[in-house]
Amino acid sequence: MTLLLVLKPAVGAAHSCDAVITSFAPCLSYLKNTDAVPSTGCCDNVKVLEQQLPEQQDRKSVCQCIKLVVPIIGAVNNTRVEDVSNNCGSKHYTFPLISPDMNCDKYIYHPASEFCQYHRKFLLLFFLLMGLSNFICVLILLLQCTMRR
Repeated sequence: MTLLLVLKPAVGAAHSCDAVITSFAPCLSYLKNTDAVPSTGCCDNVKVLEQQLPEQQDRKSVCQCIKLVVPIIGAVNNTRVEDVSNNCGSKHYTFPLISPDMNCDKYIYHPASEFCQYHRKFLLLFFLLMGLSNFICVLILLLQCTMRR
């Protein structure tokens, strides 16, 4: 519970990375191959981040904070970095591969982007099957998909 109170202000203040960095501390033993699975504390923090980072700029700021500590934490197993979200039950936030030259723009996940990528053809089929009455709803979804690219 304390982490929730500490993390929330740091996300709003893009210049402060202390809480973000602290939130990843429980994940280091997993990312450095010491633990076989992420700790409960690590997963709790991942879920908090997922809930508190609805905006792309917030996710980008977290990525940039992680990038700042790369020289301090040293090498990690990037396969585990990719897996930490799945192992913790996070569906809408993936973490960037941790390296000094990581691209924080590339690894920002948009929850709608996966939906758009896999369901665009089904939206069109739905429109054809359901008729014109649902045209506006389908059009809005398709426009949102297009704008998120």
